[in-house]
Amino acid sequence: MSQFDNLDELYQAGVNQQLEREATQSPVAPTGQYNVQPESYELQEGDNPKRAWDFGKKYARFMVPILSTNDGKSRVIGRVRFNASWNVYRNPETGRLDMMSSNWGQLTKALRAQQAITETATIKDVLDAATKYPVRISVTENYRTDEGWRTVAADAETSRKEYREAGYEATNFLRRIMPYREE
Repeated sequence: MSQFDNLDELYQAGVNQQLEREATQSPVAPTGQYNVQPESYELQEGDNPKRAWDFGKKYARFMVPILSTNDGKSRVIGRVRFNASWNVYRNPETGRLDMMSSNWGQLTKALRAQQAITETATIKDVLDAATKYPVRISVTENYRTDEGWRTVAADAETSRKEYREAGYEATNFLRRIMPYREE
């Protein structure tokens, strides 16, 4: 190994923002359906009145790796986080369940379909089962552009490439939780 002697060059160099983005970007799975198993959850209570979507709500935030298996080896191709609340919260304008309550209902139905929980399960039973039994999820691949969020179809390689080259960050959004299904 040789020693680097020219420090003047280093004093002139700036931070590489593209390198930072790529190094800290979580992998993002293409739009589609995947069998997954949440790896963990955190209990949350919304306490910021500026965030109306969760203020005063109690819920669990699940962390879910999306895996792909090739040649018997699994690798993470994406990650998704989702919030699920055991309390019934409704959209005041439509009267429909909000996303967190809907996610909880879908999660319990998916776990009951594999007999991981029963109809008399406690909240703790559901939380424990969610990290022990797989479910199937539908996710979208989304890019935050100057005009807002844009969803990319699973087979839209051209759009995906354009958004990435333009420097837009990608993320996965959960659309639905379903019972586990063998592929």
